[in-house]
Amino acid sequence: MTKGLKVLGWRDPTWRTGAVRSFEITIDDSVTGFAMNPLMDKSHDGDFDGDAYGFVALKSEEALKELDTLLSHEANILNYGDGQVEIDGEKYYPLFVNDGMDVASSSYAFKENGKDDPEELRKKATIMANDPSVDRKEILNVLNEYVHTALRSDENFATDYVDLTDSQTVMTSLGKIVNKKAKGKASHLLECAKYEGAQLAGVQFDTVNVNEPINYVSSDTHQVTNVEAVTELLGDVKDGMLIDVLNVDAPAIETFATDKDRLAVQYATATKSDNTGRPGTMMQDATAAFRNEALREAMEIFYKPTQMTLQIKHNAVQAYDINKQFSNNGNISQLFD
Repeated sequence: MTKGLKVLGWRDPTWRTGAVRSFEITIDDSVTGFAMNPLMDKSHDGDFDGDAYGFVALKSEEALKELDTLLSHEANILNYGDGQVEIDGEKYYPLFVNDGMDVASSSYAFKENGKDDPEELRKKATIMANDPSVDRKEILNVLNEYVHTALRSDENFATDYVDLTDSQTVMTSLGKIVNKKAKGKASHLLECAKYEGAQLAGVQFDTVNVNEPINYVSSDTHQVTNVEAVTELLGDVKDGMLIDVLNVDAPAIETFATDKDRLAVQYATATKSDNTGRPGTMMQDATAAFRNEALREAMEIFYKPTQMTLQIKHNAVQAYDINKQFSNNGNISQLFD
């Protein structure tokens, strides 16, 4: 492959049309393997944990023309499958552009330092992209400015990290990440505290009696009030305080996770393994039936059920419900009859 060559690239599994795109080759000897703009991997569902991409160099003039007109990122910049977003009171389809993690942390730091928020550039590009009369290249120019501003600035360098000094600094640094909307939410922070062995103010973790049957697909007894307590603690973090870890100076507790938690993880993971292939099979059937008529619509319909089943590994309670839906005469199972 040579510099400037445009190739067809994709990431498996291909759950939506956005997983197949045109790429322009740039040679960089410092890169091992393949690298891409981290904001533009959203349509591929890429998450930088070892994802494998495939590439094909097309030769015919017709194929190369379709790379630009049908499969380029600018020709498919809008994400029609995840609903609309509101900007200044108006509804728009969002961009196929990542807006979490590093970008969210950077945006937060810009505002905190009294500088113009690069998020405004993304909003501008979103409004432009929803107007079919706007040249797609102009939208890319705004997005390029957004990327360079958000990711190549002092505000983005080491903006977030996990401080491992003790359980209090661990939970507080994770809380900062949640507050910036970079990653996670209050319930996730609660789970971190459970496995970290950090007793948070206002939080009461369940215990189990291993001599009695364990209902591992039930919610924790104090889940609702625990999440409310963690949400309050996140407010303290916003005010510059440490999260209140009650046992920070006590002898270390290995974990508050119980056999119920361990069984729940195993059950949820098994549910994911057993059921993810079923909506995937349905997507393949829909793709075969509608590939020349409504390919994007067919794939987007089954993207959510496939992604939902894959992500069920995080929640045994929801996994139990999904398992019922897929079993016997459940609502989802009827789709496959």
